[in-house]
Amino acid sequence: MHSERIGNIVVDNVAVDKGNDQWEWTIFVKSSPDVLNSIEYVQYTLHPTFADPIQKVYKTSNPDYPFGLTRTGWGVFEVPVRVVFKNGEQRTLKYLLRFHQAAQGSKCRVPFLVNQRHYLHIEDGGFKSEIYIYVGEIHQDRKKPFHSTVFVGSQNAWGKEGGLKQPEFESKMKRIAENYRWSSKLRDIGDSVAFQDAGRPYHLEVVNVTFAPSEARRVTLRVCEY
Repeated sequence: MHSERIGNIVVDNVAVDKGNDQWEWTIFVKSSPDVLNSIEYVQYTLHPTFADPIQKVYKTSNPDYPFGLTRTGWGVFEVPVRVVFKNGEQRTLKYLLRFHQAAQGSKCRVPFLVNQRHYLHIEDGGFKSEIYIYVGEIHQDRKKPFHSTVFVGSQNAWGKEGGLKQPEFESKMKRIAENYRWSSKLRDIGDSVAFQDAGRPYHLEVVNVTFAPSEARRVTLRVCEY
């Protein structure tokens, strides 16, 4: 069984059927802009039948596929992935390439609103777990990001929605295991926080942010599948 996540970084791939049992695929990592900017390079170790199987990608040429590596081949295989940060830290995992699933492309759900300093149960019949989103204070200064957390909760403990100031929310989050909560700082349209449900990767993406007046500040979000 392979993993698709390194902390708050998701490893994924897309693929295109070129015919004659050949697929052009791109493996890449995805996370918040702050995390991506902190990465020095991503190393992919390909099957030994590839020329120069150890490949280091130092920059993002396509913003849709950060630190992407594109190759063509006929079969799937497990790719050891090493993410090396500018501060010297490293994270590793093994990722199994997927062709048919990836060729379908990503899908995004209907957008919804969340007020600042509020949490909301995401109504989505496709989730196996009860997935919630919390949005912290949205600052008047548009250059300042706001805190966002996706977490697995229960309606018995959380209900469908509610208001909490960020210190109160963070205190309550201590009861949630780390592998059931995913946090990121968001600011701009297109920013996202990656999370998982039943081992399947998703990201929650910013569609719009309403800044004023103070009590009406809110963010429009949508769930997208990788």
